[in-house]
Amino acid sequence: LAYYTDSETSSENELSAGSLDFSLEAGEWEPAETAMRLVPGETVTRSMKVLANGSTPFQYTATAVKTAGDDGFCAALRLVAGREGTPLYDGTLLGLLLAPPVVIGEDGTDDWLFHLTLPGGSPLFEGKSCEFRFDVDAWQTAFAEIGSGFNDHEELENLIEGGFADTASISPISDAYADEELSGTNFGALDRLRVKSRNGGRNR
Repeated sequence: LAYYTDSETSSENELSAGSLDFSLEAGEWEPAETAMRLVPGETVTRSMKVLANGSTPFQYTATAVKTAGDDGFCAALRLVAGREGTPLYDGTLLGLLLAPPVVIGEDGTDDWLFHLTLPGGSPLFEGKSCEFRFDVDAWQTAFAEIGSGFNDHEELENLIEGGFADTASISPISDAYADEELSGTNFGALDRLRVKSRNGGRNR
């Protein structure tokens, strides 16, 4: 009997696993003074970058989570979120949910701009604050379900504070004058004064 055998060797083979990693870079809320005393009708803006640091393409979504502060203030705030100049969300702050998820740009960088507004007609939230964070979750594009395959999670903390009514430009009665009570009979000796409006306006 004869047997025929053969063997071959494949050398210099290399297997490597990809990685999924990203980071967030963000500025502060602007104008900073407004973010610390937000009143109805005012808007503040914050920029954020999503940066791909790994080798695996990914998709991601974002949500807003209240971490502290006044429930009413947080609930009243409205958010417009735009990616690369295109608005992708317009609604309540705490209702933020990017759906469907977005795929990171080919250059590995996505630029976001957030506009946060306390709508006109809202009550003043004097001395109140809203602390919240943006949660960004990323996972491989080959999977539909969040958290599948390689995945990563990053957070961005935020603080907005309510302002006080600005009364510096408000006169109690814009055309007011002071007239001493019964001054025509006591020659100005009485210490009681009446503040009146020449046109009948009411105090405010």
